[in-house]
Amino acid sequence: MKGAELCPPCIVARLGDSSHQLDSESTSEFAHMRALEQAQSVGIVILATLLVIGALYFGREFLISIALALMLNALLRPLVRAPERLRVPTAAGAASVG
Repeated sequence: MKGAELCPPCIVARLGDSSHQLDSESTSEFAHMRALEQAQSVGIVILATLLVIGALYFGREFLISIALALMLNALLRPLVRAPERLRVPTAAGAASVG
């Protein structure tokens, strides 16, 4: 059985029994099934990408306001921390910055 390939369960189990070997027709069928699985995986990735892009597009107004809030927080936080060092309450420091 020179050149015959082992079926996947035999490869995993390392049986090597000649009754589990595939002929060339089964090997090509296995390759065809593997190609279909890869094509299906690519299709799923493309659909997931389109879904994420669509979600970002329709949620852009909400997401832009969240991004702006995070940016303002990062920019203004040092100005609020300065009065905190002088034992001024955080709310009073934030009100004086705003």
